[in-house]
Amino acid sequence: MKEKVISTLYTADNNLMLAFTQNRVIVARVSGIRGGIAGVAVRTGIGGLIGDAVGSSVEKEMAKKKGEKLKELDPEEILKSSRFNFEVPYSGLERVEMQQKKNKIKIIANQRFGWLKKKKDKKTKKEIYQYETPIKKLKGPEFEEQVNSLRSVLSDKLEIV
Repeated sequence: MKEKVISTLYTADNNLMLAFTQNRVIVARVSGIRGGIAGVAVRTGIGGLIGDAVGSSVEKEMAKKKGEKLKELDPEEILKSSRFNFEVPYSGLERVEMQQKKNKIKIIANQRFGWLKKKKDKKTKKEIYQYETPIKKLKGPEFEEQVNSLRSVLSDKLEIV
């Protein structure tokens, strides 16, 4: 069976997309240098609070468009779309924690992948590698739908905290 993206989550700032497949989670960079430069150019050109608002809007819109394009790619193409992207195979995954109230997701692995940070696990006291980030706010049924989708690939490795 060909690997495909089952579910996606975006970080709150739209900079990253987490693409969950049958075998792995891919952490993919969505906003790049062009979005940042465009936002800075608008901010600088307009200036002040209005410039900041418009610049931020430009950055978010560019990230949204790139995110939509990434969703159309197969997992391997998503992984290769930026040198900053990385994968965490489910075999190397300890667990994924989702926090609805704080709108956060935490990926916890038993070995280093990409830029996962080395930490001591509060639950198991083992050395782990983790990545924690705020995600776009998911409300009620939307959150439940996302949980069900992730549970289909992560099963008991998904924890809602």
